[in-house]
Amino acid sequence: MVNAERFAENLKEASLRVGIALTFSSSFSSTAARFRELYPHVKLIVEHAPSFKVIEDVLNYQLDLGIVVSRDYANPEIRCIAISEGEKMVLVASPSSPIAQKEKIELADLRDYPLILGPETSATRQVILEKLDFEGLAASYLIAVEVDNIE
Repeated sequence: MVNAERFAENLKEASLRVGIALTFSSSFSSTAARFRELYPHVKLIVEHAPSFKVIEDVLNYQLDLGIVVSRDYANPEIRCIAISEGEKMVLVASPSSPIAQKEKIELADLRDYPLILGPETSATRQVILEKLDFEGLAASYLIAVEVDNIE
C-alpha cells in the first residue's frame, strides 16, 4: 500500500486510469471522492468493465491499475495485491418468499431457485459456480438468465 501511496504522491498534474470490475462499480464512488480529496492534482479516470477486460486493459497499458475479483488469471505479468479480506455475497429475497422464512440458509436450500448470473467470462460467476461445485451442487442449478451488467 505504501508504494501505491508514494506513486499517487509523485503524480503532478497527471491522470490515473483505473479499471473497476463491474462487481465493485456501485461501491467505488465514495473511494473516488476520497481519492480526489487526498490528491486534487490527479485526474482520476475510471472505467467499469468485467474483470477479464480490466486485466486485458492493464496488460495492454490502457489502464494504470485494475480492481478486479480475486482469481488466478494465470499471467506472470500481473502483480496482484489483496486490498480486502473478501467481499460477502448476500441473498436478497422477498419477505413473502418461503426461503426468507428460514432462520439459516444453506446453498442446497437454493437448489430449486433459478440463478441470474453474469456472462461465462464473469469472474463473479466463476466464483459462485466453483463454490457450488465444491459443495457438490453445481450440476443441480438452473441458470435461468445470463446478464451483461449488474443492474
